[in-house]
Amino acid sequence: MIGFVIDPKYKNKGYATEVLRKSIEVLFNLGFLVIRTGVFKENTPSMKVSEKVNMTRLDKTTTIEYKGITHTCIWYEIRKDR
Repeated sequence: MIGFVIDPKYKNKGYATEVLRKSIEVLFNLGFLVIRTGVFKENTPSMKVSEKVNMTRLDKTTTIEYKGITHTCIWYEIRKDR
């Protein structure tokens, strides 16, 4: 699973997309076949980032507590073409 956080002063510059894209490439080259990321339901920009790198939204959610707040986490994945 991959998670990412971008400092607000660097948002909307494409950094998250490029970091996630490169992370996926590196992990596939290391032999991983499936990569997943979780996105808080209210975090629309991170959902867009996941979709930009061709991740597929799964029909799976979980509840996660982060910094004392309970969030619904939506899952995305990408599979390596064989």
